Amino acid sequence: MSLSSLMSNKSYAGLNDSPTTFHFPPKVKNVVFFFMPGGVSHVDSFDPKPTLTKHHDQSIGDWASRAGRKSQSVSPNRKWKKCPWKFQQYGSCGMPVSDLFPHIATCADDIAVIRSMVAELPLHAAGNLFLHSGR
Repeated sequence: MSLSSLMSNKSYAGLNDSPTTFHFPPKVKNVVFFFMPGGVSHVDSFDPKPTLTKHHDQSIGDWASRAGRKSQSVSPNRKWKKCPWKFQQYGSCGMPVSDLFPHIATCADDIAVIRSMVAELPLHAAGNLFLHSGR
């Protein structure tokens, strides 16, 4: 039933001269999607976390007990670690880029970094499944 409803649209059936109309003419010709399991952490590349610097070398167990988390689920030996790279803002867009990528900093206005991806579960495997299945 859903398919028949979708296909009733003239643009899906190929009967419309302009199958898609846009508010603005498209400027993008290509999209490159990099999926890098085991790649560089977002914290070390384009996503500065000042709170990690603030809590550097503090025990995660202390935070877990203050936040009402079960302390037995968090190892008492684990500590917060700050990013080893310095961040600066580049381009007219002000994109934060770490010192790890000095050449990418030169083209900050020509690339897009998406930092709004979230998943229902804080597990990377589940997030990968959601990302690749369109869920």
